[in-house]
Amino acid sequence: MNAIILAAGVGSRLKNFTKNKPKCLVEVNGQAILKYQIDSYLNVGVKQIYIVLGYKGELIKKYISKTYKEKEKINFIINNHFDSTNNMYSLSLCKHLKNKSDKYFISNADVVFDSSILID
Repeated sequence: MNAIILAAGVGSRLKNFTKNKPKCLVEVNGQAILKYQIDSYLNVGVKQIYIVLGYKGELIKKYISKTYKEKEKINFIINNHFDSTNNMYSLSLCKHLKNKSDKYFISNADVVFDSSILID
């Protein structure tokens, strides 16, 4: 099992919170939204996590580098057109990852969830 996290968006509806950081780094209860997702995926044994970056993607890379020891499990795909496309375009950038035997969780990076909802 692998995971794709769509994190390229600007988060325009959260303007006050996303002026200086991407929406997935907005904190909920003292923790970045992205951390909830990555921790949940790692807790259920996801082998590889692919994060599609766009708006302020370098901040996400820096956050991952500081926060996770399992860096080899976390990969980045860049959406250079994040300001004029949507999450379906970001997902289409991942189509090269798909093998017939692979299964993927797909999540938008602005959703908080717990690993208990992830079932195979």
